[in-house]
Amino acid sequence: MKLFSDFTAKFNELLKPDLRIYSLIRLGINDNEKIAQFLCYSVNTIYAYKTKIKNKALASNEEFKQKVMEIKSI
Repeated sequence: MKLFSDFTAKFNELLKPDLRIYSLIRLGINDNEKIAQFLCYSVNTIYAYKTKIKNKALASNEEFKQKVMEIKSI
């Protein structure tokens, strides 16, 4: 990471904030405070993005989270 010290920040700029949040959740990071720290957002912003996505989901909140966790890597 020293060679590309700004890689994470630059890479995250390429993704929508809500996708970054759910990527971290899929990796097992569920604590909103930790997610906020990783992404340099407030905890309220994390809640807002999560709520926005859940409200658009076709499944219930709990079912949506379960479906996110079931996404497999290639």
